[in-house]
Amino acid sequence: MKDKQQISSGDDQNRAIDEAIAESFPASDPPAWTLRQALSDSTSTLDYLEENVTVVWQRDTADFVYETYNRHATVTFGGGESLSVSNPPAYYGDGSFANPEQLLVASLSFCYMQTLLALASKKGYRIKHYADRAMGTLKKNKEGKLAITDIILNPTIQFEGSPLDQSQIESLKQSAHRHCFIANSINANIEIIILPLNS
Repeated sequence: MKDKQQISSGDDQNRAIDEAIAESFPASDPPAWTLRQALSDSTSTLDYLEENVTVVWQRDTADFVYETYNRHATVTFGGGESLSVSNPPAYYGDGSFANPEQLLVASLSFCYMQTLLALASKKGYRIKHYADRAMGTLKKNKEGKLAITDIILNPTIQFEGSPLDQSQIESLKQSAHRHCFIANSINANIEIIILPLNS
């Protein structure tokens, strides 16, 4: 999976960031956004995690007719927090609840944000605020199957201190893309458009 802008293997700045974060996520100071089980005590990086969720659906209609049975369900995460979910309205769901497609886009957006924040912190950059208006597109893929084929991340990032130049922003963007767990787990085309702000 590649960003729409090709990543050059000869980009010295990207390589420098990669080398600088070789120990970005030590086991003694794990990423705040995920930690269930680390099974690699001999290494300084977390290279094995297991994440568990429980999904429960209960029919509350008298029949099980395709057009009318209820689509809402409950997702419970490992920490105990629960979330009500449904299908998109186009698939007989309740639009007031989150749907799986939105959760996939949100998962990528959040993982990318946390990855970028970690990299920026390790590089000595100071970020005060981050907001992303992400968008995913559901359509038929090359195999003719419905899928989330494209995701666009549009983060607005407020930096403090000395402003970053365009090459630094681009290098940070590409490095966060390469190291984002979720970006490395999905087949959708990902485009990232960063709007930097300086306070």
